[in-house]
Amino acid sequence: MQMKLFILTFDFFRDRYPDTPYSIASVLASIKKNPELYNLQTEHESINLSVLHEKYKNDSTQIEKNAFLAAKKVVIEKCWDSNYLAIGITAWSEVYIKKLLPFLKNNFKGKLIAGGYEVTAIDDNKRRISWVSFLYKRIFGNCYW
Repeated sequence: MQMKLFILTFDFFRDRYPDTPYSIASVLASIKKNPELYNLQTEHESINLSVLHEKYKNDSTQIEKNAFLAAKKVVIEKCWDSNYLAIGITAWSEVYIKKLLPFLKNNFKGKLIAGGYEVTAIDDNKRRISWVSFLYKRIFGNCYW
């Protein structure tokens, strides 16, 4: 049985920037390079915060609501059968992820992986308190499970 990893991020995009953030591209490259993970099927989806901020004129309530709905839709439609769901946590995405976590805890059957600067920049005790829904063990790069 092939294992599946789905990566979900919340990103701001600019014209002429790549569709895949550099941080995610480096994680995907690390996976492909690792012989133990060679057969891991990976997919990435980004919630485009630039579009939401423009559409809702920086109304944080509407942006938060619609970022949550977009992320929930992605989880249900694209990664429901994944073994792992990795979420890139950044300063600008914490609010959306914390809103999404109760839904994931109650419905997603795979393992949750936390990654990103807001995870790796803090010590282990603070990380466990801040992101108690995730299971941690350092595996490679900036990902934990």
